[in-house]
Amino acid sequence: MRGDALDAKMEAVARAVGVCHPERIRIQIVDEIPFPWHDPELRETGQRLGLVGDGIRGNAQVFGYAVLSVPDYARSVEKMAHEFVHVMQVEREGSFEAFVRRYLTEVREFGYHRAPLEIEAYAANERFAEGRMQP
Repeated sequence: MRGDALDAKMEAVARAVGVCHPERIRIQIVDEIPFPWHDPELRETGQRLGLVGDGIRGNAQVFGYAVLSVPDYARSVEKMAHEFVHVMQVEREGSFEAFVRRYLTEVREFGYHRAPLEIEAYAANERFAEGRMQP
């Protein structure tokens, strides 16, 4: 798997949010989060769900234990805590495919900001916000 293993601090954050195997996580730094704009169906679905579109910039994306991240996010304990919750959710769901099915169902039903999986992840942002909690 490509990407960098977590340092001790980020591994502690991953453990604190409930990741069972933080040693498997790899962070790949990218200039931007890729999206298959060439696929009309995926583009339309992403826009309809509010995941992509004008003014929406992806800063990080979890694919199982792989985390794609722009540089600033990868250095932020608060932001990585959010992504590590998604890694934990993948573990809890049993597979990346099961996680994606649940995630998209929730976003479609509740909207991005009210989807239970996102609410759980945003709670980690609050928990690890600068000056509040460290691993």
